[in-house]
Amino acid sequence: SDNTVQVKMMDLYGNELVSYQFSADAGYFVNSLTATSDGGFLFVLDFQDYTIGDNTWASDDGYLTRVIKCDKDGKLQFDTEIDCTGTEYCFEKNEQFYVFGDCETPETKIRGVGSPTDVSMIVINKNGERINKKSIEGSDYDCLKSAEPSGECFVLSISSQSDDKDFTG
Repeated sequence: SDNTVQVKMMDLYGNELVSYQFSADAGYFVNSLTATSDGGFLFVLDFQDYTIGDNTWASDDGYLTRVIKCDKDGKLQFDTEIDCTGTEYCFEKNEQFYVFGDCETPETKIRGVGSPTDVSMIVINKNGERINKKSIEGSDYDCLKSAEPSGECFVLSISSQSDDKDFTG
Protein backbone atom coordinates (compact mmCIF):
# COMPACT_ATOMS: atom_id res chain seq x y z
CA SER A 1 0.00 0.00 0.00
CA ASP A 2 1.04 3.60 -0.38
CA ASN A 3 2.35 5.69 2.49
CA THR A 4 2.40 9.45 2.75
CA VAL A 5 5.94 10.66 3.33
CA GLN A 6 6.80 14.17 4.49
CA VAL A 7 10.32 15.55 4.64
CA LYS A 8 10.77 18.72 6.70
CA MET A 9 13.73 21.04 7.08
CA MET A 10 13.75 22.83 10.44
CA ASP A 11 15.90 25.44 12.12
CA LEU A 12 17.88 24.82 15.32
CA TYR A 13 14.78 25.59 17.41
CA GLY A 14 12.52 23.08 15.67
CA ASN A 15 10.65 25.63 13.57
CA GLU A 16 9.69 24.33 10.14
CA LEU A 17 11.46 26.14 7.31
CA VAL A 18 10.21 24.09 4.37
CA SER A 19 8.62 20.70 3.70
CA TYR A 20 7.82 18.33 0.86
CA GLN A 21 5.12 15.65 0.89
CA PHE A 22 4.51 12.74 -1.50
CA SER A 23 3.15 9.18 -1.70
CA ALA A 24 5.37 6.12 -1.93
CA ASP A 25 5.01 2.36 -1.71
CA ALA A 26 5.49 0.89 1.76
CA GLY A 27 8.92 -0.47 0.74
CA TYR A 28 10.34 3.03 0.29
CA PHE A 29 11.93 5.10 3.07
CA VAL A 30 14.10 8.20 3.38
CA ASN A 31 17.60 6.89 4.03
CA SER A 32 19.85 9.95 3.68
CA LEU A 33 19.35 13.66 3.31
CA THR A 34 21.26 16.92 3.24
CA ALA A 35 20.60 20.65 3.21
CA THR A 36 21.79 22.28 -0.02
CA SER A 37 23.64 25.53 -0.62
CA ASP A 38 20.59 27.14 -2.27
CA GLY A 39 18.52 26.82 0.94
CA GLY A 40 16.72 23.70 -0.21
CA PHE A 41 17.37 20.03 0.51
CA LEU A 42 18.11 16.74 -1.21
CA PHE A 43 17.17 13.29 0.02
CA VAL A 44 17.34 9.69 -1.13
CA LEU A 45 14.19 7.58 -1.20
CA ASP A 46 15.55 4.06 -0.85
CA PHE A 47 13.85 0.67 -1.18
CA GLN A 48 13.75 -2.34 1.12
CA ASP A 49 12.10 -5.45 -0.27
CA TYR A 50 9.33 -7.20 1.64
CA THR A 51 7.04 -10.15 1.10
CA ILE A 52 3.43 -9.55 0.16
CA GLY A 53 2.48 -13.21 0.64
CA ASP A 54 2.00 -16.28 -1.54
CA ASN A 55 5.64 -16.12 -2.71
CA THR A 56 5.18 -12.54 -3.96
CA TRP A 57 7.74 -9.82 -3.24
CA ALA A 58 7.33 -6.05 -3.54
CA SER A 59 10.33 -6.01 -5.91
CA ASP A 60 8.60 -8.34 -8.39
CA ASP A 61 7.17 -5.28 -10.15
CA GLY A 62 10.58 -3.58 -10.13
CA TYR A 63 11.90 -0.72 -8.04
CA LEU A 64 14.37 2.13 -8.29
CA THR A 65 15.94 4.30 -5.65
CA ARG A 66 15.12 7.97 -6.17
CA VAL A 67 17.23 11.06 -5.46
CA ILE A 68 14.86 13.99 -4.85
CA LYS A 69 15.85 17.67 -4.73
CA CYS A 70 13.56 20.45 -3.46
CA ASP A 71 14.21 24.19 -3.52
CA LYS A 72 14.01 26.60 -0.55
CA ASP A 73 10.22 26.81 -0.99
CA GLY A 74 9.70 23.03 -0.99
CA LYS A 75 9.07 22.83 -4.72
CA LEU A 76 10.37 19.75 -6.52
CA GLN A 77 13.44 20.51 -8.65
CA PHE A 78 14.22 16.96 -9.73
CA ASP A 79 13.38 13.33 -9.00
CA THR A 80 16.17 11.15 -10.43
CA GLU A 81 16.03 7.36 -10.43
CA ILE A 82 19.21 5.41 -9.71
CA ASP A 83 19.86 1.66 -9.83
CA CYS A 84 21.19 1.26 -6.30
CA THR A 85 19.72 0.56 -2.90
CA GLY A 86 21.45 0.97 0.44
CA THR A 87 22.35 4.60 -0.22
CA GLU A 88 23.38 6.06 3.11
CA TYR A 89 25.36 9.22 2.40
CA CYS A 90 24.80 12.22 0.16
CA PHE A 91 26.88 15.37 -0.19
CA GLU A 92 26.88 18.54 -2.24
CA LYS A 93 30.26 19.56 -3.64
CA ASN A 94 31.28 21.70 -6.64
CA GLU A 95 27.62 22.18 -7.70
CA GLN A 96 27.12 18.41 -7.90
CA PHE A 97 25.53 15.85 -5.61
CA TYR A 98 27.40 12.70 -4.57
CA VAL A 99 25.39 9.71 -3.37
CA PHE A 100 27.23 6.79 -1.72
CA GLY A 101 25.94 3.35 -0.82
CA ASP A 102 25.90 -0.37 -1.51
CA CYS A 103 24.57 -1.86 -4.75
CA GLU A 104 23.58 -5.48 -5.03
CA THR A 105 25.44 -7.27 -7.78
CA PRO A 106 22.83 -7.98 -10.50
CA GLU A 107 24.61 -11.17 -11.66
CA THR A 108 24.23 -12.80 -8.23
CA LYS A 109 20.86 -11.34 -7.19
CA ILE A 110 18.55 -13.97 -5.75
CA ARG A 111 14.90 -13.05 -5.26
CA GLY A 112 14.11 -12.45 -1.58
CA VAL A 113 17.73 -12.84 -0.44
CA GLY A 114 20.30 -10.17 0.39
CA SER A 115 22.91 -10.61 -2.33
CA PRO A 116 26.60 -9.65 -2.51
CA THR A 117 27.10 -5.90 -2.79
CA ASP A 118 29.58 -3.43 -4.23
CA VAL A 119 30.27 0.05 -2.86
CA SER A 120 29.09 2.74 -5.27
CA MET A 121 29.20 6.49 -5.79
CA ILE A 122 26.72 8.16 -8.11
CA VAL A 123 27.24 11.77 -9.20
CA ILE A 124 24.21 13.90 -10.14
CA ASN A 125 24.47 17.41 -11.54
CA LYS A 126 22.37 20.38 -10.36
CA ASN A 127 19.77 19.60 -13.08
CA GLY A 128 19.20 16.09 -11.76
CA GLU A 129 21.09 14.26 -14.49
CA ARG A 130 23.19 11.28 -13.48
CA ILE A 131 26.64 12.09 -14.86
CA ASN A 132 28.89 9.43 -13.35
CA LYS A 133 28.95 6.19 -11.39
CA LYS A 134 32.00 4.58 -9.82
CA SER A 135 32.10 1.27 -7.97
CA ILE A 136 34.54 -0.50 -5.70
CA GLU A 137 33.93 -4.16 -6.43
CA GLY A 138 34.65 -7.65 -5.23
CA SER A 139 32.82 -10.96 -5.60
CA ASP A 140 31.56 -11.09 -2.02
CA TYR A 141 29.81 -8.72 0.41
CA ASP A 142 31.47 -5.29 0.39
CA CYS A 143 29.68 -2.70 2.50
CA LEU A 144 30.11 1.02 3.00
CA LYS A 145 30.35 1.88 6.70
CA SER A 146 30.91 5.65 6.39
CA ALA A 147 31.71 8.38 3.89
CA GLU A 148 32.91 11.93 4.46
CA PRO A 149 34.34 14.73 2.36
CA SER A 150 38.05 15.47 2.75
CA GLY A 151 39.39 18.35 0.69
CA GLU A 152 38.71 17.58 -2.96
CA CYS A 153 38.15 13.87 -2.22
CA PHE A 154 35.98 11.59 -0.10
CA VAL A 155 37.16 9.18 2.58
CA LEU A 156 35.27 5.89 2.65
CA SER A 157 35.31 3.27 5.38
CA ILE A 158 34.44 -0.13 3.92
CA SER A 159 33.90 -3.58 5.37
CA SER A 160 34.84 -6.19 2.78
CA GLN A 161 34.58 -9.96 2.59
CA SER A 162 36.08 -9.96 -0.92
CA ASP A 163 39.66 -10.83 -1.73
CA ASP A 164 39.51 -10.26 -5.48
CA LYS A 165 38.92 -7.45 -8.05
CA ASP A 166 39.40 -4.10 -6.24
CA PHE A 167 40.21 -5.95 -2.98
CA THR A 168 43.00 -8.18 -4.31
CA GLY A 169 45.72 -8.53 -1.71
